[in-house]
Amino acid sequence: MSGNDTALRRLVVAIDGSEGSLHAAEHAVSLAAAVGADLVFVYVLDDEVLRELAVAFPDGGGAGAERLEADAQGRLEQPAEWARERGCPCARRVERGDPVERIEAVAEEVGADLIVVGRTGRRGVRRVLLGSVARRLAESSAVPVLVIGCPRGEAAAGAG
Repeated sequence: MSGNDTALRRLVVAIDGSEGSLHAAEHAVSLAAAVGADLVFVYVLDDEVLRELAVAFPDGGGAGAERLEADAQGRLEQPAEWARERGCPCARRVERGDPVERIEAVAEEVGADLIVVGRTGRRGVRRVLLGSVARRLAESSAVPVLVIGCPRGEAAAGAG
């Protein structure tokens, strides 16, 4: 394998709005700036949450889903701003589905060389029952996964 075969050209960065994911995004932006890579920030609206909205609200959850999508778009703003400040080309995507499946699909679609994800996210009890997105990605992804831990103080505060 030549040196160019391992060059990082495109990084997919999973964002869920948690401190852990934003910390990972900061690292991804620094890495991308250092190696001249593009970034694709991805926020996944979990199908399970959308189904729960549909059951809980008389309109089938439509208004709630629209608000979640707008919130997701907003949560991608800060990482995109960091990328712009560092001169890194970036794209933002909001997907719907299983977070691990959608992140892997986006990585494959855009030809990612690396997926960057925070170790802790927003899942709470669900994370304990189903396993973290970071762990599941690391176990199943064909694309290498870089898992970034929270700074010590934030991890102790229970960021996920």
